[in-house]
Amino acid sequence: MAAGFRERKDYEYGGEEITIKDKLLVKNPRVAVSETAWRKQGRAVKPGETPHAERYAHSHSQYYDVYREDQTRELQKKRIVEPILVDVLAALFTLNRKAKRLRDNAAAYYNSESHGLAGHAKNEKTRIYGLKSQALQYLIAEGRLVLVGYHRVAGGNCAEILEGEGYCFHRPCAPPADGEVKSIKGEIEAKPKGANEPRIKDAYFTVEAYLKDKRKVDVYEWPRRQRDVGSGRSRDDDPDDFDASSVPINDGE
Repeated sequence: MAAGFRERKDYEYGGEEITIKDKLLVKNPRVAVSETAWRKQGRAVKPGETPHAERYAHSHSQYYDVYREDQTRELQKKRIVEPILVDVLAALFTLNRKAKRLRDNAAAYYNSESHGLAGHAKNEKTRIYGLKSQALQYLIAEGRLVLVGYHRVAGGNCAEILEGEGYCFHRPCAPPADGEVKSIKGEIEAKPKGANEPRIKDAYFTVEAYLKDKRKVDVYEWPRRQRDVGSGRSRDDDPDDFDASSVPINDGE
């Protein structure tokens, strides 16, 4: 005992062993731990393993299973793939689609009274629309996108239709003056046929890198509409969204 040997507890294993008078004593044994504890160490219990022992958790007043290291395997480390730069128009299109999914998710979360998730989806959507509005401004200045017409959106607001290199985007604008209106046909938001969409992480990385050294510019925003009585929500939860059934403004309207 003075040398540090003692009887082994049920949840212990290994260590230095000696036998005195038919009694096994151990020194510096290892301790079997729970699945959760092993996972924190980057290991997982092998399928089908029988627990080495049970331990009692006084804090929870219950027993839990423990396992030896030889009953576990090392967890495969996830390979971290760094984001890459892609074409900024393709990145912008991908983010735009992401924003629309977030819009739908926010509405679904709100209807199910999951207000925290609804707020998170709405905040992320607002962040994307902010990146989009800034990027569009500079892409127009660079000549990669040009104004080809206008679109009437829900609530009577107007949107510019911007095209370039097979991509088509819309952005909020003030009602155009008479004589400046052009009619358009086709989809409002589009990409070149067969063009692949980049990963979301690459899209964020690209657009943020594109705007990194650029000055933030003032952009037009649609006026906010009246709030729904009793709902606490504005009917234009997405000031940058538009109704797919909106009708194009005709020439001379």
